[in-house]
Amino acid sequence: MYAIDMASMQTPRTHNITLISFSAEKQQAVFKIDVCNPNDFKIPVRELTGGVFPNKERVSTREAEW
Repeated sequence: MYAIDMASMQTPRTHNITLISFSAEKQQAVFKIDVCNPNDFKIPVRELTGGVFPNKERVSTREAEW
């Protein structure tokens, strides 16, 4: 085990976000989101938050936890 230099730790980023399916009737959208960890060590991702803004209008804000 080694010490992690917290000052040099970088925040994970999202890359490709792809709409997998959408249903206006069910008010449901499913996205595939690629998360990139730029660090040389693993960082557990426990939560993802965000919103959907087509044409600059917010239609949804969601959180996912696992």
